Amino acid sequence: MSTRADPFTPGDHVVADRSLGVALVAAFDAGRLRLQYFESVVQPVAHEEWVPVAHCRREILARETRVYFTDRTGRWRVGRVTGGGPRRYAVRLPNTNSDLPIDGHRLHVRWYRPVTDPMAVLIAGAGESPYYREARAPFVSSTLRQRAACAGMDALLSSAIEHYPHQVRAATSILEDPVQRYLLADEVGLGKTIEAGVLVRALHVNAACASACL
Repeated sequence: MSTRADPFTPGDHVVADRSLGVALVAAFDAGRLRLQYFESVVQPVAHEEWVPVAHCRREILARETRVYFTDRTGRWRVGRVTGGGPRRYAVRLPNTNSDLPIDGHRLHVRWYRPVTDPMAVLIAGAGESPYYREARAPFVSSTLRQRAACAGMDALLSSAIEHYPHQVRAATSILEDPVQRYLLADEVGLGKTIEAGVLVRALHVNAACASACL
């Protein structure tokens, strides 16, 4: 059993020399600590080992550390440390502006190993907050619209030009033809130079990609 004289007590966060990440002290006995490593809400104790006290150091969870804990109903929650420690931390849940005081021994930190069964974690509803997904959504939607308008041609997306549908159709028709021998003969001002520039750029990009694959 742990006593007041012991440097560690059950529930402390520690890092061992053979670091697998932040572990929780589960027990103390004869100068050794029984460490438990957290992987996910599906597998809270992914690994357990006894480590000499001399090979362990106490860890104060830094701000923005992602932590997992169970609420009064036994439901797993995920949040980020905003301050405090080591006995009690302030934890902010996703999409909120206030912090919860959570005892340190209730907080789990993912170890360094990858999740064994990501699908099981998703089925358990333990994925990340949609906050970042919603923040990225406008950019993703805009990129998809641009790629659709350009028929997926990177040469158009990476060029500082204002293109028109007939220019895209002309360039696409030429690039899709195995015999690329064409005369660009649009009327004045319809963008023959732009079409030629897009073609040269696309052919150059395709040649560079082919060389990289060799």
